[in-house]
Amino acid sequence: MASFAALDKRMMRDVNRIHDYLWHPGGKIDGEKLLADLEAEARELDLFLRAGGKLRRHVGAIVRATRRDKDRHGAALYELLYDVYNLTAASEHVRKGDYKGAAEHASWVVESDSIGMCVAFDSFPLVGEWEGGKIDFETYAGRLADLIQGKGIPQAGQYKRAMLVARTFGKDWDGKASREQQALAARTALEAAAWCTVAGMAIRVAATGRVPSVPAADYAAIVRQIVSRL
Repeated sequence: MASFAALDKRMMRDVNRIHDYLWHPGGKIDGEKLLADLEAEARELDLFLRAGGKLRRHVGAIVRATRRDKDRHGAALYELLYDVYNLTAASEHVRKGDYKGAAEHASWVVESDSIGMCVAFDSFPLVGEWEGGKIDFETYAGRLADLIQGKGIPQAGQYKRAMLVARTFGKDWDGKASREQQALAARTALEAAAWCTVAGMAIRVAATGRVPSVPAADYAAIVRQIVSRL
């Protein structure tokens, strides 16, 4: 079976680089090489997770679409790889007893997922208020939940609470707690973040009617495979 340790640093680097490639043009990034590397890394991650080819197939399809039109399809590639990579990294940190590291990866997932949600709702200025320090994350999460609720989505409150659970453990880690508490906190953060990504996809579809690049059932199966490793 493929080793995650051999993949970890490469994939973290390349997932972060695709963000710059998509949204910060002008840098010296070879887009074709980056997409080829990400596709290869997705194949390795698929083997590691024993995802049955689901991740490999969907990443391959989105990479091909991104080559044709990165402005239209690149965000889907970034979101898929960012979430799956960081959730997997979190599960590895849990398995190795690095509970704080696991919670940090989980918090990054919900932050990223919330930004994607704001974009889907045409409310990116809300992200700017949070990232610019005008409001704290809890206020930001509450206002995002209000947007979701305004679309008639009943899971708005659940989404907000799960997001805050994952992010709170990631940002306000209690290193003085017992190892048992820390282990449970890391698992809780990871499972809350995983739920947010799956529920978030369903929320976006219900609110916008836009079909996701990866079918919801396939994405949920990949995420469940990650969580089952705990």
